[in-house]
This record gives sequence, structure tokens and C-alpha cells, in this order.
Amino acid sequence: MKKLSVFLIAIILIVAGAAYTQRAQNSTPDKMPIRSIPAMETERLAREGTPARENTGRLTAEMLQQDRTATASRSTIFVMENVKAANVNLPITGERARIGIFSATDGNLDVQLADPTGGDIPLKPHARNLNEPDAFSKVTVGRGSATDGLLLITERPQMGPGLYTMNVRQAKSAVDIIVNDEGGPELNVWFADNGRDASTGTTIYAKLVDGTAKISGAQLNARVRGAKGKGIQFSETEPGIYSATLDTSKLSGITTFIVEAKGHTTGGLQVLRHGSIELISGQANAKLIGVVKEEVNATDLTVDVKIKVSATGRYYLRGNLLGAHDEPIAWAQDAQELTAGEHTLTLHFAREVINQSGLSGGFKLSDLELMNTTEMPGIKAAEKINDFFLKSSL
Repeated sequence: MKKLSVFLIAIILIVAGAAYTQRAQNSTPDKMPIRSIPAMETERLAREGTPARENTGRLTAEMLQQDRTATASRSTIFVMENVKAANVNLPITGERARIGIFSATDGNLDVQLADPTGGDIPLKPHARNLNEPDAFSKVTVGRGSATDGLLLITERPQMGPGLYTMNVRQAKSAVDIIVNDEGGPELNVWFADNGRDASTGTTIYAKLVDGTAKISGAQLNARVRGAKGKGIQFSETEPGIYSATLDTSKLSGITTFIVEAKGHTTGGLQVLRHGSIELISGQANAKLIGVVKEEVNATDLTVDVKIKVSATGRYYLRGNLLGAHDEPIAWAQDAQELTAGEHTLTLHFAREVINQSGLSGGFKLSDLELMNTTEMPGIKAAEKINDFFLKSSL
């Protein structure tokens, strides 16, 4: 009953992000689009007026935070697909919850929905395939003819928490149930690190948040979208925080994981949530060896970085220049087409930008990353360098 299809859950969770928009671009737990580092640097160049160079620029506190923020998503949605039972209980916790029942083929679908007190909840037909930020409309796109099926949605402005009961009075086929339990607990899912060489593996984290309180004792599992089976079980590593280790050795490109969470609020209400998050994985074919040289010339503070690559391709290096107390100063980048072997890439931090910071020494190199960008999405090398203190001063 709760099997999640490739198409339905993908559309629902992507569109549902519209309910929490504007924060995703700031790397909060909303659904974030996967963005390459070169694309981010291009955005930076567009925001900066000086210096007019593509390999270096001013680093702001906002940019630094963006560099270090995890890929994350959040959801107040749960989905029950291919429901054949005549009676189904729906756990509702949010006062602004909306419930949708959908059949792709049955235009005469007749469903009764009752609240926890037994009161009738009106359901009204909702237009399908509309170009609007509405999860209930978007889930029907591509599913049968818009003239054949039926989408019914609650329109009560305020819902009370508890178990709602759906009774199917007439249906020619199984139905899908989509619940946006807005106002109730949220499922937050994140990767502390994303886009790194598959040999390192990765950990997926999650938490159920009821207001400011984390929900402990929940059951969570993750699976690759469309995959069958029990999935990967999460462990509660600390109160209200859950994690699972993913073997990424067989993954390549962008893989979507679906996370299901079941639990209870501190008040005893049942909670069901489904979340979605994308993982970038693959082979970097590169190793970041380390800093081998630094010097100051008339225009730049340059840092030479030694790398080793095992396949011909395009490789990209970036890093941030910080003060001794983590003051953001500048960023720099270098990219070259390389053949297999050892090479040196050079970061040029503009003196003009460094002078503007008011700092003349005590610099450190941080967030130093090597990425294979031969194909997109780019894959980062397993190694990363943070807080490498430089000897140079202006």
C-alpha cells in the first residue's frame, strides 16, 4: 500500500518544495538543486565587480557559509500508492494539512473522509495537470488521460490532529493518497558531504522535528528511488538524530534516495513522512596530494598544489583564503585539461582583494577541493585540505 513509485514520489516531493521556497538557495533543509562548483563560481563572478578576473575574487561570509553547507531536503508529505483497501487510517498532525485522493482512470471515484471525531470532511474535484505550484495537481501529470481520472482534495482551512479515516464507496481501481501534513513535524534529510569519490562511501542523516523538539524512537529507512525491498535501516546515533551508511561504490551520477520515517510526537500522535534527496557519486580519477609552493608577486599571492590523475580529462581546483581567525578574504580557482600523471595547479589570490581585507599575514588556505569536471556532475577527489597555514605575508 505504501510502495513508492518512481514517477509519483519524484513529482510530489519536487513540487512540494514550493511550499517551503526561497530558503533552498540558501542551503537550508529545503530541497536543493544539485549545482556544480564551476557554476557557483560563475555566479560569484556575476556578483563581483573587481577584480575583473575569472580565477579569483572576493570571498564573503555568505559565500563561505554556502561552500560549507550540507545538501539537504525537508518534507511534511507522505504518500500511499496503489491503495486497494476500502478503509484506510491517515495520521494527521498539522492544522494546515491537505489530503488528496487520486485515480488515473476512474472519473466516478467516490470517497468519504472522516475526521477523528467522525465528522465528514468534504472532498472536492481538483483540476489536473495545471501549471501551478500545487503538489496535488502536479502528481497527475502523465498519469492517464486528464479527462478519465479524478483528483479529490480537502479544502477545510483548519484540520485537527489525529487519525482520519478514508472510506472508498466506489472505485474501479486502486487509488493513490497524497497528504501534505503542513504545520506538523518535518522530516529533514541531509548529506554532510556530497559529490565525492565513490570509494569513500557516505552517510545519510535524518531527523524528525516537531517545532523545536526532535522526535526520538522513530523508525527510518532509505532506498534508491524505484528499488524494491526493505531498504537501508537508520540507527539513532544520538537523541532524535538518525544515520545510515551508504555504499556508493556502485553508484554513478545523480541517485535519488527516498527516506520513510515513522514515529510519534511527544503528545503521542502518529507521524508518517516521506523525504527525497539526491546524491552525487562517481569516480574522480584524481588525488589531491598537497600544497608544494607559495609566493607573493606584484599582483598575487600564488599557491601551487600538486595533484595526481589516473585518466585524461578536465580537472578543477578551488580554495578559499582566510585570516587566522577565519575572516573570509578571497577565493581562487584553476582548471586544466590533463593527461594521466602528476601535475601542478596554481591558485592566484589577487593582492588587490587581500589588501581590501586589511590583513597582511597569518593567512590560511581552506576548503581546498579537487574535482574531475570532464563530465557533469563533477566528482570531487577523496582528499580535502582545510586550515593549511601559509607562511607568506604582504
